[in-house]
Amino acid sequence: MYRLLIASLVALFLMTQVQVCLASKTETNEDLETARELVDDGAYPLAIPHFVKALEDVKNEAIYLELGQAYRVVGLPRAAFETYVAGVKRYPQSLSLLTVALDESIRCGKLKAAKTLVRRIVKIDSNFGRTVKCTVLVALGEAAYKGSQYSKALKYFDKALKYEPYRVSAQRGVAMCNDKLDD
Repeated sequence: MYRLLIASLVALFLMTQVQVCLASKTETNEDLETARELVDDGAYPLAIPHFVKALEDVKNEAIYLELGQAYRVVGLPRAAFETYVAGVKRYPQSLSLLTVALDESIRCGKLKAAKTLVRRIVKIDSNFGRTVKCTVLVALGEAAYKGSQYSKALKYFDKALKYEPYRVSAQRGVAMCNDKLDD
């Protein structure tokens, strides 16, 4: 008799937990749907709290990407970077999250973090890593060029060409630096 009572209580508890989970998923789906609708309408600032709520309830790689993009669009690069890094911590093998975190780290001037992210990407996929290294070097070259550090920029562009000899942006960077250095 006690076994039947305990089994009934356990079954009731499990049914309650399932209902709570279903209600939470429905609410999360509503938050996520609302956020995506707001993004479609271009209302990124209004979408952010809905993405945050959805992410609190369900950890999902896509939500990290979408929330980070929303932060980026509204001009909050540090929040975007932190969101991508949180996603990378949760999904360490995600090339999508690693590459956007890398891109955002360069935009925020977090070069130490960028180097760490490049190493992680190379460990996962060495061929993809070559492309990423080239992209990072071109971005560093462009930053040095904008800062009128033409010799430094030239070194970055030359290194980038070692990874991808046909990268047009690196070739163009070399030409622009040579023009400035010849003046």
